[in-house]
Amino acid sequence: MSEHAVYMIENLEQLRALSEGLRMRVLEALLCESYTITQLGSMLGEAPAKILYHVRELERVGLVKLVEKREKGGSLEKYYRAVAEVIQISRTLLRSVPLDDSLALMQEWLNAIMRESMAALERSRQAPEETLRLSSDVLRLAPNEAAAFSERLQALLAEYTHPEGEEGLQEWRFHSFFYRAPSATESSAPLAAPETKEHKGG
Repeated sequence: MSEHAVYMIENLEQLRALSEGLRMRVLEALLCESYTITQLGSMLGEAPAKILYHVRELERVGLVKLVEKREKGGSLEKYYRAVAEVIQISRTLLRSVPLDDSLALMQEWLNAIMRESMAALERSRQAPEETLRLSSDVLRLAPNEAAAFSERLQALLAEYTHPEGEEGLQEWRFHSFFYRAPSATESSAPLAAPETKEHKGG
């Protein structure tokens, strides 16, 4: 794939496809490498049939594609890959879709960060030399400074994103959630996730 390839999600159907936990994990695995259904199942600890369903859903909405077919032992192996190395959600889409969809996506995104963070913590206990930094910072900025800070941060991250396949590199994850804190007159209570209604048979 081309260096720093970015795909922008612009429609609700794709957004809803990412609000399922396992599906998001499948997409994350396919961002940096191509895999078969069997390989993905082994990596994620799930049955191939279950992985196939989610890969087909991601393929249907245009986030994953079949990139290669290989003959092996008389059978045909199919390799899938994400449509880009970086998949981002349009800011305008998040503000325009139903709140329930935005909350569901945010919940799955936070769950993915939590899973990776816990795994990183376990690795750091076994190898203390590993770099691990957890922080929550408060910045005091003028409105125009906030936009400038966000742009400078993105430029810095791009500076350290080397081409795929370059030798001697390790993959690092950087998560950030940059938002304006509520004022004293605004509600600071978090929005509740939509409740799941159970249907009870008569």
